Amino acid sequence: MNKASPIPRYPANRPLELNDKERLDPLFAELQPTVSELTFAGLFLFRHAHEYRLTLAGDALVVLGKGYDGDACFLPPLSGDVAAALDILFGSGLVLYGADESFVHTHLSA
Repeated sequence: MNKASPIPRYPANRPLELNDKERLDPLFAELQPTVSELTFAGLFLFRHAHEYRLTLAGDALVVLGKGYDGDACFLPPLSGDVAAALDILFGSGLVLYGADESFVHTHLSA
């Protein structure tokens, strides 16, 4: 398999690639998400419908996309400093999509 392209720093981003599987699968295995969007197969299957793209918000790997309504959104950060990434992304006016109860409890509860 070819090597995945570098991931640019937010607000720059790049489309999700098949070669990203090797990078993302270990992150999903570690996170054990309960949301179906947070699997490589789910992301790759819907990459065109949701315009999934990758970026680094601070040092956190983040999937950007668009909801069915066309509004820009991001999925829960997959690695790195999640709190800093959330500050950056919420500060840019993006909406969080696909956060499970554990993520909300850990990162968004006051």
